[in-house]
Amino acid sequence: MNCPACTPKGTILYQDEDSLILVPSAPSIPGHLQVLSKTHNKLVDLNAEQTQHLFHLANYTAASLFEVLQAQGTNILVHEGIEEHAVLNVLSRKMEDGLSFQWEPKSIPAAEMDEIAQKIRDQIFPNAEKRPEKKETAPQEKIIQIEKQLEAVKDKIVDTPEKENYMLKQLERIP
Repeated sequence: MNCPACTPKGTILYQDEDSLILVPSAPSIPGHLQVLSKTHNKLVDLNAEQTQHLFHLANYTAASLFEVLQAQGTNILVHEGIEEHAVLNVLSRKMEDGLSFQWEPKSIPAAEMDEIAQKIRDQIFPNAEKRPEKKETAPQEKIIQIEKQLEAVKDKIVDTPEKENYMLKQLERIP
């Protein structure tokens, strides 16, 4: 079989009997790494041990990017389009790196979202007690709560004048 994931193109940084970590031949940005499963299975078809191992490697890889490249963040994206191989793309992120994962959010009625949340909760925790319904906070009250939380966090963050604080900028994006 001529499988591109079984004969990967790129620089292999690590491999064991189940997986490998490589720099792809055409990285999206500096610090783009891929964690690949060596088995011909999609992520949902891997057993728990294999899945845990892949995400452990992705997490370790992301932590390494913080250390080595002084990344300000990382994204881990799941991709299953390479001949049925589970691939986790780990992207090192910095301010103004040119990547954008922004999308226009859709408005979902609160009742519909509550119903969806309950279905998910029932699937994840089938034997859990039903929680009492939470009183919905008025939008203005939510804004005030978020502003108070932001002020509390701003006091704890040490800002250096020569560098813009990426974490603080992300907090200010909260609506």
